[in-house]
Amino acid sequence: MRQYLLRLDQLGPGRELALWVALSIGLYLLFAQLAWRLRKWETGFLGENIRWLDGWRFRRLAWQLLRLLFYVVIPYGLLVQRRLLTGRSMGLVGPEPAGVLGWSEAGWLGGLGWVLLCGAAGVALLVGSWWELARRLEGEAIFYLHHRLPAWEILWDAIFLQLHWGFYRAAAVAWLGETELIWGVFLGLGLAGLEAAGDPGLYFDSHWPSLANGWVRLAAVAWFTAIGFLLTRNLWLGVLCHWGMTCAVNGMAGRLTRWSVVSISRAD
Repeated sequence: MRQYLLRLDQLGPGRELALWVALSIGLYLLFAQLAWRLRKWETGFLGENIRWLDGWRFRRLAWQLLRLLFYVVIPYGLLVQRRLLTGRSMGLVGPEPAGVLGWSEAGWLGGLGWVLLCGAAGVALLVGSWWELARRLEGEAIFYLHHRLPAWEILWDAIFLQLHWGFYRAAAVAWLGETELIWGVFLGLGLAGLEAAGDPGLYFDSHWPSLANGWVRLAAVAWFTAIGFLLTRNLWLGVLCHWGMTCAVNGMAGRLTRWSVVSISRAD
């Protein structure tokens, strides 16, 4: 173990960060490919166990615990242990010694205003594009547009994904330097996009407009929360923006579908 740590020390902070980022992306792609292939396995011993797992009542809890391990415990535990990044660079704490998590009341309120603006712009963009999409879909394809997750599950997704993207963003800023914050933030966003591009589910869903909208929504959330981070340097407000945007768009989905059906029927 000591020899392993010594080898990491010899790499230097920048190269070691690159190693952890590459490992994170590699693990994501490995499990994405594995999950995709297991979905198609319907026969034999493995297929029977997959069907059993699908019906297991603790399946969702086990899945959330695995996500907690991947998105939070492993990367942040290693980074805290190795001290390659700081809470400030990841947006977990602010620059002030007093206040809540390093931000004063004015800092929280000012940041909240910026993320509300970013979130409102993102929701307006998504709702407008979704309205045009829903009007062109027919039959059961529209049904997928108003499949909504519970609010608590959306919050968990927001926390996990914002911490995950924050890790890539902070690593990119560490490589380029604090003076190149803008480029670092967008490089981190590009790393998250590179990771998503290796998910086979993306290519399957892209052929079905009613399924592809989930990826479009996720990309919009990633973009607007990145802009919000540039303006606030506060990851927790990014979680709030992520959660609010997703809940707002999901809440509008059923209404958009009904409006589009009425619009299509009147046009006919």
